[in-house]
Amino acid sequence: MKSPEQSAEQQADPAEGKAGSESLAQGAAALPQLLLAEDEARRADRGHLRALARLLGDDSKLVRDELRLQFHAAGKRGRPLLLKASKSEDARTRGHARTLLLELDRAAVRRRLVSFATRARVDLEAGLLLLGRVHDPALDARPYRRTLDAFADEIERRSESCGTELERAGVLCDYLSKTFGFSGGDGDYHHPDNVHLHRVLETRSGLPLSLCAVYLFVARRVGLRASILPLPGHVMLRLHGLRTSRIVDPFHGCRIRSQASLMSYLASHDLGFDSSWFRGSSDRTLFLRQVNNLVQTYSERGFPSEIETLLDTLDAADLGA
Repeated sequence: MKSPEQSAEQQADPAEGKAGSESLAQGAAALPQLLLAEDEARRADRGHLRALARLLGDDSKLVRDELRLQFHAAGKRGRPLLLKASKSEDARTRGHARTLLLELDRAAVRRRLVSFATRARVDLEAGLLLLGRVHDPALDARPYRRTLDAFADEIERRSESCGTELERAGVLCDYLSKTFGFSGGDGDYHHPDNVHLHRVLETRSGLPLSLCAVYLFVARRVGLRASILPLPGHVMLRLHGLRTSRIVDPFHGCRIRSQASLMSYLASHDLGFDSSWFRGSSDRTLFLRQVNNLVQTYSERGFPSEIETLLDTLDAADLGA
């Protein structure tokens, strides 16, 4: 026996059901036309880009400027053609294609950095490795992460018999400063190699912040609490035990620093006292401090593209704050 609801459904206006069927049929008929139009648009776009690629060897500045605009607008769609042109036998075509590929890669890095800087909380390790791509967009961060992993594995092995957290911290300091020789450089202090994390891992020399970051990232991997103190001009690393802590200076071979010696350092530079300088900074604050270090580094050397990317990053951070 049918329920009242079922009877009502069967007595519904048959015209309505017919209209619904016709609507579905019309939609199904229109779908192939839509797909065909989209396919034609894609073919036209590919044809347009192929025509542009054939002009890559043109030595006219007007043509080259227009190609730059067109390929930047195309983004990933034009990349296969540029990659093919970058292997051309014609030197002009090859050189122009490689220049455009580098510009596109740097534009992608800029977008990633701007997006990264707007986050309320950032991961310092990810941020510093991303900064390495400002000058080298093809930089692969994975080998450097594996290096930090290897340091951590060896420190874990060497500190198995340690009884306290600060004893384990001492093993970390000895291993990185004495066994591997991480310390401050004697040469060009603000050279990019002293700022970029990946180069510091290769050369074992760098700015105080870059060196402190190496120690911090390894400490995090082995479960030690550590923080970077944002002292003006020369950051330090605080290693935490259960009840006490130790301040060390990775720039000077992980030498232990007392608070009194740091107060003397501040006084010698005509700096007053700010308690926040003795508290660990957030990853976001340290990331932005390193961006500013790179702005100074590249400004001294005249790298306009890199400077523009870094300033855009700082602007984005201000807007996201």
